[in-house]
Amino acid sequence: MKKVLFVTSEAVPFIKTGGLADVTGSLPKYFDKKKYDVRIMIPKYLCIEEKLTADLENLGNFSISLGWREQYVGVFHKVVEGVTYYFIDNEYYFKRDVEQSIYGHGDDAERFVFFTNAVLKSIDKLGFYPDVININDWHTGMLPLYLKEKYAHLPKYSHIKTIYTIHNLQYQGIFSSDILGDILDIDFRHFNNGDIEYHGQINFMKAGINFADKVSTVSPSYAGEIKTAFYGNTLDGLIRANEYKLV
Repeated sequence: MKKVLFVTSEAVPFIKTGGLADVTGSLPKYFDKKKYDVRIMIPKYLCIEEKLTADLENLGNFSISLGWREQYVGVFHKVVEGVTYYFIDNEYYFKRDVEQSIYGHGDDAERFVFFTNAVLKSIDKLGFYPDVININDWHTGMLPLYLKEKYAHLPKYSHIKTIYTIHNLQYQGIFSSDILGDILDIDFRHFNNGDIEYHGQINFMKAGINFADKVSTVSPSYAGEIKTAFYGNTLDGLIRANEYKLV
């Protein structure tokens, strides 16, 4: 049985700001459960309705390093329509004002780098080693790089492949290069050689496109459109350079 882990910043029925949540929350239900063990991992936001989180099972906690920080990670669990959901908990990052969006905070880079690292370490803590990790949009774009840099040498992680799904190329996760040493904790060569660099800044989506094993979109027409200057949002050249792995 093949194991697939969807990693996303939002998924119905728990949290939704747009079409990303519709795809990641509904697609896993339609996998053949005799052939695939499909699970989903999202942040445990404060703004998720309490009725949806009241019966979450606490699977335990651990800590991860984030630059110079040592941060708590809690993992919760719930099965919905036959699909296992995992929730990454950290109140500092995800317990924000209920009236605010889950995006648009001054520390979004740190929040989602935390989420990405917590996901990768939780795989070992849960004992669920997927064959494929499907990552979605800029929020999880750094995951393939972290997987290859920090985990691929470990036997239980060495087989894992990644597919990066672009839902909306307009939002790319562009942040100051100051986060290189403070938050990202990766070799500076990835910035200096252009892997993640974007006009002197860091581009999370660029990292996802460059380091994922496959890149996908939600429709054949969108896959064609993002290779053009009009729809490519300045990444059309990068998309064309990675066309061999675009589906």
